[in-house]
Parts: sequence; C-alpha cells; structure tokens
Amino acid sequence: MICLFIVSCDSGSGLPEGEEKIDESYSFLNIEYYAADSCREFSSYALPPITFSNNTDGEVRYPYTLDGFYDSSLFVTDDLDSVVLKAMERIKLSVPAYIDENNEIYLGGIKWKYRMQVQRQESGFSLSSNIAVLPRSTVTINCRIFQKQYKANYKLFLKGDMTGTLKIIEGVWTGVYFDYPQVDIQSSDS
Repeated sequence: MICLFIVSCDSGSGLPEGEEKIDESYSFLNIEYYAADSCREFSSYALPPITFSNNTDGEVRYPYTLDGFYDSSLFVTDDLDSVVLKAMERIKLSVPAYIDENNEIYLGGIKWKYRMQVQRQESGFSLSSNIAVLPRSTVTINCRIFQKQYKANYKLFLKGDMTGTLKIIEGVWTGVYFDYPQVDIQSSDS
C-alpha cells in the first residue's frame, strides 16, 4: 500500500495569517550640535575659608584636598520613543566640551550616554597638597570654584536596521563643567 501526502503552503488556504512584525530597531549614525547666542554661562563661587594654626616651635604640614566635583550632561527632546531609547542605551557620545565666543563648538571625549535624565561624572580636576605652616603662624586658604554651563541644539541621526529609514531626533543638550579652582594662601603671625 502506497500513501501519498501533498502539503500546500498557499496563503489562500483559509488558515489565519500571523501579522508580520517589522523590526523597528535603529543604529546610531551621528550627532550634530548647533550653538545658540545664549549658549554659554560662566559662574564661580567661593568655598568657606579654611584656617590652619601652628602654635608650636616647629613647622607643621596640614593636608588640603579638593575633589568630589561632578560634570553633568542632559539631553532633552519632545521627539522620542522607547525604540530610540533602546537603540541609544548602549551608545556613548561626545558632547560639547567648549563653546567659544563665536559659538564654535569643540567636542570632548566619547563618554556620555544619550539620556533624558541628568548624568553625572567625576570632574577632571582634583587638588591635593600639604600646606606648610611655619612656627607661631596661621595660614588661611581661600578657594574659588569656576564652572561653565553650555547649551546647544542637536540633531541625532539614526538608521533603521531593517528598513534603512533615516530618523532624525532634534532637541537641546545642556552640560556643566567644573574648571580648575583659584586658590589663595595667606600667612600671618599668630
């Protein structure tokens, strides 16, 4: 006895078809920044003065350390969905590290993620020193911290992995950077 089976895979067979899911994943292509006239703000603030006194007959050294300052980065856009966030969660970007008086933008290293929340990273400066205080004298340290805040418009370029479609996200980036401090050391007799 010979059995013959014929199987047909015709879409018109009356069986329900599954919806074809389109891959909506994206890959990062580029990011471009555009500065506005009010994109630079510089500020400074004084730390509380520190005084070291030496009431002995020999020199005494006191440690003085400045650290714990954090730079920040923030991307803001109204044109974002979860698919784009997923595509960007593993990508690190350069952001403006300096914007000059002519609104020329200079990018820093590739180290910031594309996030809608403020990100913080340790600032590039720290100061650690031993302050020598002579016998029967006092040393007062006054320190002023400088920070730069920049704002720039951006265009984020993405490409659909399956579709090849170009997607452009526009928004505003804001960053804060700490600069090296100004330290003034004054000595007086006790």
